[in-house]
Amino acid sequence: MQTRIGKGPDSCEQASVDRPDGKGEAPMIMRSIKMLFGGIRLTWPKAIIAAILAGVFTAAMAIIPGLQYTSFHTITVTFEVWILFGILIIMNSSSNLDSALKCFVFF
Repeated sequence: MQTRIGKGPDSCEQASVDRPDGKGEAPMIMRSIKMLFGGIRLTWPKAIIAAILAGVFTAAMAIIPGLQYTSFHTITVTFEVWILFGILIIMNSSSNLDSALKCFVFF
């Protein structure tokens, strides 16, 4: 399968998304994982908006009493989700300094 990379419908750059074993198109989950771990162009506005949304979501999960004994409440008391956010920021930043600063601002 050929996917377009670049801006606009007239972009002539193309990349192939194939399976690792060379037998055709990669499954949707593999494309999603490749996009999350290095395929997002994480700019400063996106990092700041993500930090605000994560804070609002976490506060809502901590404040709503009906969610106290559900899995939605675990984002407020565990580190696993926050470590994942940090890894996603690091993987999608353009340089080491950029990723360090974005992680500092996010957290």
